[in-house]
Amino acid sequence: MKSTGATFRKYSSAGVDWASWFLGIGLGLTLALQVTTMGKSDISSVYAVVASVSRLAALTGTFFAVVGIFLIARIPWVERGVGHD
Repeated sequence: MKSTGATFRKYSSAGVDWASWFLGIGLGLTLALQVTTMGKSDISSVYAVVASVSRLAALTGTFFAVVGIFLIARIPWVERGVGHD
């Protein structure tokens, strides 16, 4: 009897390397955007600190939302590297 098992193509994990670099650099630039626009008035009171932290959370969340939309687009070369192709 001949086995008719499913065949799976295994891609290298090199795609995950460039994706992690891209995410790290993008998140770093997003956080740098917040840090470079901060002044002394952004940490002078409790309310200003809360506003700065919420702005930081909004920037980070927006970055990850854009990354999620990019992954949902199912672009073939992205899927081969990091997706469930």
